[in-house]
Amino acid sequence: MRVVLGHGASGNAASMKPYVVGFKRRGIEAVAVDLPKGNAERAIPVFIKTSGRGHDVIGGGQSFGGRVASMAAIEADFGGLVLFSYPLHRPGFTDQLRTEHLRSIPIVDPAAVHQIGLVVPPREPMAPLVSALIGEAIQLAKTLL
Repeated sequence: MRVVLGHGASGNAASMKPYVVGFKRRGIEAVAVDLPKGNAERAIPVFIKTSGRGHDVIGGGQSFGGRVASMAAIEADFGGLVLFSYPLHRPGFTDQLRTEHLRSIPIVDPAAVHQIGLVVPPREPMAPLVSALIGEAIQLAKTLL
C-alpha cells in the first residue's frame, strides 16, 4: 500500500510533509505530489502520473488536493481515499456543492459498508457548514449502501 497526497490550493508538496511523515512513522509508504494550481480537472493527470493506478494506491490530500484525489479515483481505481478538509463548495458559494462526483468512485467490494467520518476541531471556521455536510454525507451514504 502506498499513500499519495495532494496539497491545498495555496500549498505545494512540501506543505504535506507532516502528513507524509505521519504515515511513514506508522510504516505506510507515502509521498506528496506538486499539483498545478487553479483547476482540479487539469491536476488529475498529474496526480495519477505520480500515484499510479490500482487498489494498492490510497489517494488523498488537503482541501484542493483531496478534491483532485477524489476525482482521480474515478479513473485510477484507488484502493481508498484519505481526505483532509475536503472543499465542499467554492468559497462563498455554499449552494454549489462539489460532491456529485463522489457517487462515481468505483466501489471495490459491493458488500462493504461505507462510512463517512467527520472531525470538526473546536474552533473550526467552517463549523456552520457541518450540518450541511452531515446532511450531504447521509444522503450520499444512502446511495452507496
